[in-house]
Amino acid sequence: MSYTSRVLIIAAIAAISALPLRAAAAQLPAGTTPPTAEVLAARIDSVVRADILPRGFPSVSIMITRGGRPVLERTWGVANVTTGEKAGPTTTYNIGSVAKQFTAALVLKLVDGGKLSLTDSVGRHLQGLPPEWNAIRIEQLLNHTSGLAGGILVPGGDTANVPGDSLIALAAGAMLNSQPGTVHAYSNTGYMLLGVLIEKMHGKPYGVVLRNEITRPLGLTSLGWCGGMAGDRAAAGYIRTSDGKAMPRGDVHPSQGLGASAICSTAGDIERWNQALHGGSVLSAASYAAMTTPRGAATGKYGFGLVPRKSPWGTPAIVHDGEDDGFSSHNAWFPADSLSVTLLYNALPRHEVGMAEFIGTIAAGGTPRPIRPMPVIELPVAATQGPGRPKFVGAYEIGVGRVIMVTFEEGKLYVTLPGGDPQQLFLQSGTTYGMGKPESATTITFREDANGVVTGFTVRSDEGDRELRKVK
Repeated sequence: MSYTSRVLIIAAIAAISALPLRAAAAQLPAGTTPPTAEVLAARIDSVVRADILPRGFPSVSIMITRGGRPVLERTWGVANVTTGEKAGPTTTYNIGSVAKQFTAALVLKLVDGGKLSLTDSVGRHLQGLPPEWNAIRIEQLLNHTSGLAGGILVPGGDTANVPGDSLIALAAGAMLNSQPGTVHAYSNTGYMLLGVLIEKMHGKPYGVVLRNEITRPLGLTSLGWCGGMAGDRAAAGYIRTSDGKAMPRGDVHPSQGLGASAICSTAGDIERWNQALHGGSVLSAASYAAMTTPRGAATGKYGFGLVPRKSPWGTPAIVHDGEDDGFSSHNAWFPADSLSVTLLYNALPRHEVGMAEFIGTIAAGGTPRPIRPMPVIELPVAATQGPGRPKFVGAYEIGVGRVIMVTFEEGKLYVTLPGGDPQQLFLQSGTTYGMGKPESATTITFREDANGVVTGFTVRSDEGDRELRKVK
């Protein structure tokens, strides 16, 4: 099996850029006025009960303000499926890649303090990098034009505590995907380097810097590094499935999300952060302009930890979504209306629609296009017919509505990625098959329960292990 094929299957299973999804356009007729708080609350409640909770999200916390005044603050569902504990306004969620704007702000505060420049090379401040990395500029890490890989594989599994220097060593084994400054490609590795940079410049752990520089001065009492948060208020994280269920997601040590994620908060404190950042209480005017103005290869795509673009109704919007460790999020600021919309969920993958803009449209007085029903998984004929058909044949879920198909054709077993061509599976031993060739190092091992029923498979390669559930 080719290296490209191995990367494709792992990328397909891992799924997942945190770049924001778009809500459908919904121009507001002239004279449109925002709904009253009562009408808005009723409409949002209807959306949550029809289009969020049934999709496998155990809970969602929503905060909406206009002009700094609360319009809606409410939480639906349960923080913990096992205990049935209800979620509430003080429930904290991992905000995923929404954390990147905090990392960007911490870097820009160093710029404002004269301690570094956006045009500095990363090699000027960090040691142990490959020589070709030394030319990467700080601003290229901030706007995902560094050429670095999307992420890194951490030995020791999800629970391993990995210090910053070790993260650099792990990342340093990868080649650049493109020359710095030439291509925009979302990179958690780049933000990990920024997290290490922040720790080196301050001489303190990231969580302490976050507290000293942002959360304490702004009074954000629930927001902080996930590793240092009170566990009694934290929601449990889950993976949602196409049939509307929520499966527990094992914990991931926050050190593995340094700089890129691993910040936890309530929806209320994210809203207060929106007000402070966009109201001029965090950065100088020059740094805020840099943060919200895409440049170079990121023009029209990404600022620094933020995505500036048009709202569904045509006014400016500044948005970012997130996914991490069983959680997802949508966050948006609409400057023309001083409108802030935040949604935090305790399940991933994130909603199929950009919900901050969808709900922002409702809050602005518009009517967004209806959300499409959950996709129905259909098996091809080759997966349902044929003599001697193995029990492994069926659909295995990558994400909601996205599956890998295992089929049996002319006596041979095949696996097919979404939009890809079938690849033959070759038996190696037991229920383990090589992908593409008999001696392939990339393997699929089918899992069975005590009754011999196939429940899923594990795909293993040099990129790591991923487990998929059989859904049909």
